[in-house]
Amino acid sequence: MQGSDIDVKNETIACRWHKSSFCYKTGEVKEWMHISNFQKMLGKMGLNAEAKEIAEMEHIPVDVYETKEQDGFIWVGIPIN
Repeated sequence: MQGSDIDVKNETIACRWHKSSFCYKTGEVKEWMHISNFQKMLGKMGLNAEAKEIAEMEHIPVDVYETKEQDGFIWVGIPIN
């Protein structure tokens, strides 16, 4: 998710391409493909097929891996002791 926004206070990372945000500790979906309320309304009325499709998509969490920094390197997927 290179170039994504990280919100340390809310523990989220937001994909800049898909406008979805996830908890970076659990992978839980916090916001799914952000679209405006107006677009949502048009989707519900059947006037915006893309908004309707986005609203109906399954909210899929992201995989989360244990990480640690050691000696200037980032280690991913190893136990943190």
